[in-house]
Amino acid sequence: MSSRSLGNNALFLSAAIAMSLLLYPLFSTARAQTESTTEAADTAAIKQVVAAYSDGWNSRDTHALTMLFTEDADYTNVGGGNTHGRKDMEEMFVRLLTGTGMFRASHRTDSVKRIRFLAPGVASVDDYWVVEGVPDRPPLEGLYAWVMVKQNGRWLTAVHHATNFTPSSAAPAGNGR
Repeated sequence: MSSRSLGNNALFLSAAIAMSLLLYPLFSTARAQTESTTEAADTAAIKQVVAAYSDGWNSRDTHALTMLFTEDADYTNVGGGNTHGRKDMEEMFVRLLTGTGMFRASHRTDSVKRIRFLAPGVASVDDYWVVEGVPDRPPLEGLYAWVMVKQNGRWLTAVHHATNFTPSSAAPAGNGR
């Protein structure tokens, strides 16, 4: 190879590297914006699942509630009881929300406090909840810890753990130290 050829190749290679270095921030920014847009859309979709949970509870639509979970979901209630799978979960919701069920006249509100994306298509969700209208009980409140997964483009709950607060166990103001 001639020295002129080597010089042209080196010049071309230098120009390509310089151009790559100049364009990298543009591509990197575009990728970050795409990831940010995706995360914002996923955050909105997850909040919609939580809102649909409240709506299903308040309208006593046990089937709609059940369909917010994966087929093999685990649901742990405030007493530590566990229900596995949609079939058993729907039976549980029917027992609690209809007929003479404890929550038949209740109204719930939910407020998402934190969403943390653990991996693509997997999120941890902290949800503060309040249930009012339970006969012979003051309002109940607590925290739901949800693990949600994205299946076929739709966010569903795979794991649901519930805790409730008593007046003496409510978190102190400040950082809790």
